[in-house]
Amino acid sequence: MFKDKKIIIFDLDGTLIDSIDIWNQVDVELVKRISGKSIKFSEIENLRDAIMMNCKPNEDKYLKYFEELKIKYNSHLTPKEISKLNDEIALELLETVIDYKKGAAELIKKLKPNFKLIIATTSPKYMVDIYINKNKNIINKADIKKYFDGIYTKESVKSLKPDPEIYLKILNDYKVSPEECLVFEDSIEGIRASKKAGIKVVAVYDKYSNKYRKIIDKESDYQIKSFTDLLD
Repeated sequence: MFKDKKIIIFDLDGTLIDSIDIWNQVDVELVKRISGKSIKFSEIENLRDAIMMNCKPNEDKYLKYFEELKIKYNSHLTPKEISKLNDEIALELLETVIDYKKGAAELIKKLKPNFKLIIATTSPKYMVDIYINKNKNIINKADIKKYFDGIYTKESVKSLKPDPEIYLKILNDYKVSPEECLVFEDSIEGIRASKKAGIKVVAVYDKYSNKYRKIIDKESDYQIKSFTDLLD
């Protein structure tokens, strides 16, 4: 899969790092603070997925999510205020709990001498900055500043995945063809964005995408259970 490639592009949350469960923890606490109610991880995960999957192509899916939380839980806060509260809850967990997926740091080090490595994420810049500058798990295993040549975040584009804009921007910025790139993604939105840009994509297994597993396997070019599959 790496033959004739020049650039390897990684999604971040759910792909390189094990972070999706953190957002369930954050969202459960968020709902508790805006409504006083306790909910299960599965309930908030299903709600979040349903809202984000049904967003329009150019719609801010995170703001839409917070709008729906306001309505569902009859909060007096505005969607932007709920978003700010969400960020505050997330900060500590992002610094201390998030870590690379098994084999990810080792693969990064293996690939670096022969390829340019790029991160293409829909996560906001402030979050990626935490991973880069404050998360000791990530810094000590494979410092993003050392191993990655470029980092593209939510703020880098106008339209988020599954729109291909972030991948088209990378192709343009680095003056490469789709055939010279390879993408690693865990979600159906990311896979579709990559394919729309004409870039082959490796589906990285993440249990939180299991409900879309058949679609993911069908639409991706390669599938791996773990980054350790590529270390031999």
